[in-house]
Amino acid sequence: MEENLLKSNFLGRDGFRWWVGQIPPLSAMGKQPRGEGWGNRYKVRIMGYHPESAVELPDKQLPWAQVMLPPTAGTGAGGISQDIKLQEGDVVFGFFMDGDNAQTPVIIGALGRSRYIVN
Repeated sequence: MEENLLKSNFLGRDGFRWWVGQIPPLSAMGKQPRGEGWGNRYKVRIMGYHPESAVELPDKQLPWAQVMLPPTAGTGAGGISQDIKLQEGDVVFGFFMDGDNAQTPVIIGALGRSRYIVN
């Protein structure tokens, strides 16, 4: 308990938690994939944090992960931006903005696809 009191909840100060996950079917994300949602985000099933089975944890209950954009993509200000091109089944990696609390994932990249990907 004393250890929790000393946490600053400041990104990187209390540790940095990486993760690898997979984007579930786009049908689990409602209107978001059509650009009718909030921000650039995707649901993600994070290995080691979420069960593999969609029966145990339905895809619709997975957390939203914000996508970090490179400076060359633009942020959307002034109508300048590039589309995010992630798809269901993509294996992505990132970090948790809230460290050990592991509730605020950010996608920073994707691993290349192979013919062995399981959707």
